[in-house]
Amino acid sequence: MRRPAFISILSFVLPLSAQVTWTPQSSGTTLTLNSIYCPTAVICYADGASGVLLKTTNGGTSWTTQNSGTTNALNSIFFTSTSTGFATSKPGTVRKTTNGGTNWTVKFTFTGVQTGLNAIHFPKADSGWTVGENGTILRSTDSGNTWTAQTSGTTNILYSTRFSDARTGWAVGSSGIILKTTNSGATWTPQTSGTLQSLRSVFFLNSTTGYIAGDSGILKTTNGGTAWTRNSTGIVGLLSIHFPITTTGYAVGASGRIALTSNSGTVWSSQTSGTQSFSAVYSPDENTTFIVGTNGTILKNLGSTTSIKSRITTSLQSSTTTPAWQSLYYLNTRVFDAQGRRFFFTPLSPTHANSASH
Repeated sequence: MRRPAFISILSFVLPLSAQVTWTPQSSGTTLTLNSIYCPTAVICYADGASGVLLKTTNGGTSWTTQNSGTTNALNSIFFTSTSTGFATSKPGTVRKTTNGGTNWTVKFTFTGVQTGLNAIHFPKADSGWTVGENGTILRSTDSGNTWTAQTSGTTNILYSTRFSDARTGWAVGSSGIILKTTNSGATWTPQTSGTLQSLRSVFFLNSTTGYIAGDSGILKTTNGGTAWTRNSTGIVGLLSIHFPITTTGYAVGASGRIALTSNSGTVWSSQTSGTQSFSAVYSPDENTTFIVGTNGTILKNLGSTTSIKSRITTSLQSSTTTPAWQSLYYLNTRVFDAQGRRFFFTPLSPTHANSASH
């Protein structure tokens, strides 16, 4: 005979800042790390000052040094598979590996003018873009073997680029510049950012929804950049932004600041380590996120804000202490039998949230 059940609804407050635990990784270097990319959750590459290039094949438990072939700073890294990847540097060089970083060959370098390349992105294995100083935009259509300059229409520094497909992409940079193309870079059109401060990192989930992190905070668009709105009051000095899934995002920057959202950027919560400055954040999946920065810093978390929230919430079932939490409200269902014994528990979707930035 089935036991009758009663349902009780519990509403409580949970801070984003308490949901994520960051674990330091041993990088084996004290050099600044500028960029990180993970083709899988266990295979990752990080690069940075003096040509340092690191690789892990066990999810960050250990990192090994690779020979990048340069002592110049490496600014950005991107892999189109576990074996094929690219790294950019100053003075304006693109390097490529086809054997997982064991060997790197120069595929492009500027002659004469010392023009740094700050970011690289491939929406497809054969189609890629890199951007940099003096409004530089380069495109490859042969898997990064050759690169051709495109006309950006600006001399501003471009810090970041992101494409939602092989035709539609954005580039952002100094003085609040945003450029968009819908024809694979044949033409680039300015968009209105609403700020004159530098925009450091751009990320698009699809052709309409995107985010930009920069000196003045975080911008969001839901119409491909026709309009951008600021939605991170008080969180500034950000250098990198990444979303592993549509609801969960991370942004990092100066003074060890980490910004997190679990509701598609409507609300951002801020953590500050107060030690290292962070250069880049990357999530190969919703359960794994890496951060890199000064002094060889590599941090890793072992769960998304959603999964960690669920574990913290479940642990309350055996707790007799009422937590004094703030900033993010969740509605949860508990089911009891007639003797008051709990035998079912599940969280429902968030009801509302308040900003906890500081």
